[in-house]
Amino acid sequence: MKYISLLMGVLMIGLVSAYIAPTPDNVILTFDETTYFVPADVDNVILTLQIGLEDTCTYSGSGIWEVDCNDNCTITDDTDTGADNIIVSGSGYFNIQSNITTSFFAYTPGCQILNIPNDGKELRIKGG
Repeated sequence: MKYISLLMGVLMIGLVSAYIAPTPDNVILTFDETTYFVPADVDNVILTLQIGLEDTCTYSGSGIWEVDCNDNCTITDDTDTGADNIIVSGSGYFNIQSNITTSFFAYTPGCQILNIPNDGKELRIKGG
């Protein structure tokens, strides 16, 4: 899950920030057709909305597969990204318990790539 936090008029979504101007009476935040009111006379209000975003542990079937290593994914279904790439970033693990075939694979050092030795499951990088 990802979180949106509103703290003293600043909306933070991941790495994106935007200022929300309060009205004289309250701060109004509308997200996904839901409106949230924060009374102006309340100090140090933190409003956190929990929203579900796409599952980074499952390949969509097309395009680049961008995995958030913070999701600590265990891949159990055989996956072939065709000519598309797999990019794994963040901290945590990417556990390979199936056959994964891709044309390019990249990951950040904070992400552990796990695999059980001699289990017959592997990450295959196709030659160009």
